[in-house]
Amino acid sequence: MTGFTVPGGHAEYVVAAAEATVPIPDTLPDELAAPMMCAGYTAWSALIAAAPQEGERVAVLGIGGVGHLAVQFAKACGLETVAVTRSAHKHDLVRELGADAVVGSGAELLAAGGADVVLVTGSSYTAATDCLPACGRTGGWCWPGSTPPARSPSRRVWPGRSSPSGSR
Repeated sequence: MTGFTVPGGHAEYVVAAAEATVPIPDTLPDELAAPMMCAGYTAWSALIAAAPQEGERVAVLGIGGVGHLAVQFAKACGLETVAVTRSAHKHDLVRELGADAVVGSGAELLAAGGADVVLVTGSSYTAATDCLPACGRTGGWCWPGSTPPARSPSRRVWPGRSSPSGSR
């Protein structure tokens, strides 16, 4: 897998096994397709790994390169979607992208009814810890692109209560 088992991939041309590639339609410009191959895949695999069920509420913590796509994917799957960001200038944009609600902290997420699943797409473990009380009793946590740290907030605060996971 490029970037994991073999180096490279950020070049004009690359040699790869056909079964490891995805054809991009000629009608889709490269600049629109490229984000889907990295941030898009990371956001989608996190959503799949978290396995939210119909009618559940997904909170996306961190509205950056991965988070803004996670909001769109969760909404497209028909899930109630809450964006969690401390950046007030992102509130209008994330609503346009499909967030049903936008909050600025874990306390605000809890006050808004909490979430069944939290996708931690930002890098702040402090912000993740702040959101922990807002996660349902059997809620899921997913740290896209990585495995949750051994001292993840859910393992430290409520062992066995929620299920942290990473995505691939």
